[in-house]
Amino acid sequence: MKRSFFALLSFLLLHTGFAQGIQFESAENSWSTILDKAQSENKLIFVVAYSLSCHNCEDMQKKIYPAEQSGAVYNGKYINVQLDMDKAEANDFANKYGIMAYPSYLFIDGKGELVHRAMGKMTMEQFAAMGANSTDTAHQFFPLKNRFFQGDRSPELLKRLTLMAMDLTDYDLLGSVYEAYFSTQENWLSKENMEILLMGLKSSEQSTFPFLLKHKKDFIEAYSEAKIFNLIDEVVMNSMSLYSYNYEQRDFDLTLAKAYGLKYLPADLFDQYWLLFKINQNMMKKNSSELLINATRYFDQYPCFSGHLYNNVALAFYEETKDKVYLEKALSWALKAVAIKDMFQYNDTAAALCFKLGNKEQAKVYALKAIEKANETGEDASETKALLKKIENL
Repeated sequence: MKRSFFALLSFLLLHTGFAQGIQFESAENSWSTILDKAQSENKLIFVVAYSLSCHNCEDMQKKIYPAEQSGAVYNGKYINVQLDMDKAEANDFANKYGIMAYPSYLFIDGKGELVHRAMGKMTMEQFAAMGANSTDTAHQFFPLKNRFFQGDRSPELLKRLTLMAMDLTDYDLLGSVYEAYFSTQENWLSKENMEILLMGLKSSEQSTFPFLLKHKKDFIEAYSEAKIFNLIDEVVMNSMSLYSYNYEQRDFDLTLAKAYGLKYLPADLFDQYWLLFKINQNMMKKNSSELLINATRYFDQYPCFSGHLYNNVALAFYEETKDKVYLEKALSWALKAVAIKDMFQYNDTAAALCFKLGNKEQAKVYALKAIEKANETGEDASETKALLKKIENL
């Protein structure tokens, strides 16, 4: 007879004997024992769901859970459990509680009901605040969510739920509570509301999108051109892509994408984003002739603050053309990417373009810089090292 996951859970519980940090339950205690303990002591179970391949999990394990401040908040207040979600037996638990990312933090009552959840890497301050507040129904995700669906539209509840939905990437809920929250607000340009507006903006169909466009100068003054322009780019491109993707054909319908842009974008922005959408399609389908024309036109006409876009187009030019004029343009874009963020991939693209243009000295400079950055981040620079050998052998 197949044994249930909950009977086997004791084999997954990780006992960590921190002297001052969080005291996790012993591996000898089964899930049913933990539930009984939670009921008898009238406590919530605090579950840390982690994966050994998760860098954020590792950081939390090394820096946060062993801290004296963590122990002071969680020990005695919760029944603390760690679960290795890489184990096959953990699938039932993950499905039951909807765990899709790591680390995930679950607060479960003695009946096995989930009352609150959070996820992701946290600072000590954030982690301590979560532990301090999670026994209070005013801070628990599921009670707040139930209040919303029962008709509560108080601004404080809507704000809390909006922020929680963002943290949990619960975009279905976010779409509802975010709009409901802003319908209660008179001043969308307050510092707090501007922050919430930007964090929750995911679609050009949201009422906050035309507001952002109208008040772009205010947001740029409060943040930066790069942050605001890149967010607008991301929102528009994601919206057009989602609307136009044909799942049966596994391709994008350009007619639908264009119709969406005409419907939701002001006239002065439509040409820009329709062109950018076509550039992305050109790169995906390796349509080099159209890409060379469209990308050149785009960067000549419109502002760009995305190192990622500059680099991707520059790399595509490197791969698709031998025309020196186009390669010079590509190099200028690669260098703009490096200026935005001095990172491995961008320096690597600049090195490759310099090499293809016959500029040995500059190619060597960017190749060495790329290798240096790769060493700092642990990325694979083997191809860059091979390029450096070619450069040095010239």
